[in-house]
Amino acid sequence: MYRLLLILLFSFTAQVVFSQSLKDLQEQKRVADAEINRINEQLSATKLEKNSTLRQVALINSKIQKRKKVLENIDKQVYIVKRTIQVKSDTVYRLRKDIDTLKVAYANTLKHAYKMRNTNSVIALVFASSDLHQAIRRMKYLRSYSDFRIQQAKSIEVKQEALNVEIADLSSKKKNLEVLLAEKNREIRKLDQDEKTYEKMAAQLKSKEKDLTREIQVRKNLSDRLSREISRLIAEEARKAAEAARKAAARRAAEAARRAKKNGSTKSSSTTSSASESSEPVLPFTPEDRMIAGKFEANRGRLPWPVRQGSIVESFGVHQHPILKGVKTENKGVDISSNAGCDVYAVYDGEVSKIFPLPGANISVLVRHGYYITVYSNLSRVNVVQGQQIKAKQVLGVLANSDTGGEKPTLKFQVWKETTPQNPVLWLTR
Repeated sequence: MYRLLLILLFSFTAQVVFSQSLKDLQEQKRVADAEINRINEQLSATKLEKNSTLRQVALINSKIQKRKKVLENIDKQVYIVKRTIQVKSDTVYRLRKDIDTLKVAYANTLKHAYKMRNTNSVIALVFASSDLHQAIRRMKYLRSYSDFRIQQAKSIEVKQEALNVEIADLSSKKKNLEVLLAEKNREIRKLDQDEKTYEKMAAQLKSKEKDLTREIQVRKNLSDRLSREISRLIAEEARKAAEAARKAAARRAAEAARRAKKNGSTKSSSTTSSASESSEPVLPFTPEDRMIAGKFEANRGRLPWPVRQGSIVESFGVHQHPILKGVKTENKGVDISSNAGCDVYAVYDGEVSKIFPLPGANISVLVRHGYYITVYSNLSRVNVVQGQQIKAKQVLGVLANSDTGGEKPTLKFQVWKETTPQNPVLWLTR
């Protein structure tokens, strides 16, 4: 019985670990499938637009990357299910081996019992004892022998039941594996189809290489202007904070001098106090700013998306252009493709630091969260004003319609820590 418990405990522990990992992977796949469905909806919408080839290429490229992640996910699930099947197979093998051993022992016990089936032989064995103590011992032995046979039969029955459960579970896991492998084959076919579509559309766009190169330069200039505006804003706020700190220090020094004069203090002590005040470092951010930034940092990976439905069509950082070989582009945020006219939401509590128009990006809104800033560009109109305190998920404005080349409507979303851009994907909820 102890061995049975060990076998089942090992099988159960392995299944719990594998089941949790499998559950996590299934949730990740569900999210990826939902993103692919959103991309398909946007692709269907772009087919009705003119000059939307470049946007379709970006969407298909995004879908290909998502599809590859789905395949990786399925491979991980297949690995876990195969491991589970192996554990179950080992458990079934050990249980069968134990049952066979028990059956052999039980058969030998029955043979011995058969030889002693004559009641007179049992009684004779007891009465043939040399004394009373030996007779009692023989009676106990015969009784325990009978109990042992019953226990053997019970052990075989219990292990057989456990074996039946494990065999049924093993059969279920094998069916799950078949389903996963079939799904993997379907995803491979879909990926192949997406890649062929991508290559076909990319070939069409290569004939417009000059236009694409010009557009890349326009987008680079736009990104540079936005970065300069953010840097200018941060520098201006730092200057104002430093000026406020300087004035506060001057007021403190004047107040200290006034009190010193009133109390009859020496000039030297006043001078020392003033020097001490002026030597204090001037910080551009207040303790409140740091507290807000700390709360913002605590929500890393859990911030809501700035649009209800959307797919990232251009990721953060430097990467190869999807069409032009040897041409690299840099994105200091992410481009989220969504529906024109949809609401754009703040991802966290903060203060609207700046609202400004930018050629090629319509209206941009900067929201400060301590020493963090989130940027929302390509809004057609805004619902907030500069200096306004806002809450997470509050509507900032409306996403602009498509302007050129079918690239829009796309929200350009950025996260900055002071003057350093951050990868928004690491901040948004998965």
